[in-house]
Amino acid sequence: MERQITATLTELEKRLHDPQVRRSPQDVGELLADSFVEIGSSGRIYDREEIIAELETEAKIDIRASNFRATEISPAVVLLTYRSRIADRETLGESIWLRTDDGWKVVFHRGTPVS
Repeated sequence: MERQITATLTELEKRLHDPQVRRSPQDVGELLADSFVEIGSSGRIYDREEIIAELETEAKIDIRASNFRATEISPAVVLLTYRSRIADRETLGESIWLRTDDGWKVVFHRGTPVS
């Protein structure tokens, strides 16, 4: 796996953690594929439109992410895994990124709580 792809996807994932980006439908929309699906740490399933609307009204949160690891599934598909912490809650994050003509887009995300 190229270090550059890992660095690029880590940067893009961290953009999705930025409160200003999260509250901007345009900014979030540029990073999500049309077919995006998320399974949140609560177990709730979101499609692209639902997550954009949810994030737009989200209270400002501080997401601290670390231990990013990229695994190539194919030349155009990469699984990015990491740990994140919001307050005292830790989550394992998984995002599947797709290389498109418009750049990398996330097509799937899942957050799994760590007990």
